Amino acid sequence: MKRILSFALLIILLSGCIDYREKMKLNDDGSGEITFAVGISESLFNLSGEKGNLKDFQESKIRNSFESKPGIKLIDSRTYSADGNKWISIHLSFKSLKDLNEVAKDSSQQGMLGQCSLTEDANGNLVFSKTLAGKNSQAEKDSSTDAASRGMMEMMFGKYNWVYEFTFPNKILSVSHPGKNSFEWDRGSNSVKWTVSMASLSQPQILTVTFKKAGLSNLTLVILAIIGVIVLSIVFFYRVKNKKQESLH
Repeated sequence: MKRILSFALLIILLSGCIDYREKMKLNDDGSGEITFAVGISESLFNLSGEKGNLKDFQESKIRNSFESKPGIKLIDSRTYSADGNKWISIHLSFKSLKDLNEVAKDSSQQGMLGQCSLTEDANGNLVFSKTLAGKNSQAEKDSSTDAASRGMMEMMFGKYNWVYEFTFPNKILSVSHPGKNSFEWDRGSNSVKWTVSMASLSQPQILTVTFKKAGLSNLTLVILAIIGVIVLSIVFFYRVKNKKQESLH
């Protein structure tokens, strides 16, 4: 019980947030863009003050943790108020998921950003995974975590959710559904949105999507077809021309 309470306190003190929203657009090669927004209650922030536990919840400090990082480009950031929360939003582009993972390790938002991977399965499809709360979470190390502890987490954080939305370049084939967390699958836009309960984050949560690997695009196929027709036309033209010359002789 003590460890589960320590984990709950760690979430509040280190991440300093109740709400989290993330949108990621992924490319076939593992590059992409991500926008994440961290929000805390305005009243909690005002109560803490500039010298409290939330003193690092500043746009400039969060920006600095992502600037001048290999493979990462800071596109935009902003601070705003909405729904009784103070929000800080960061928009990044990344050259690879490896670059994103590395910068996430150094960020105070590590638990929320998680760790991502992109692999290929036996059928040649791409598998994207995002692990939240990490393998080093205190709760996971505590083998004595019982139903009462989980009930405490549910009571404290059950009404709070972190939202993750991903858009993929090709058709989605399957989506994981970890624990009680819900998801919405939009087949038309190749996107998935998970709503992850904070209460579930005492254990690692793995979000997984399998999608098709890119083949030749329709435009590429059209271009290749046109080139093929041109080549065949040239060959046919020279054959006809040679036959005419042979007939004259």
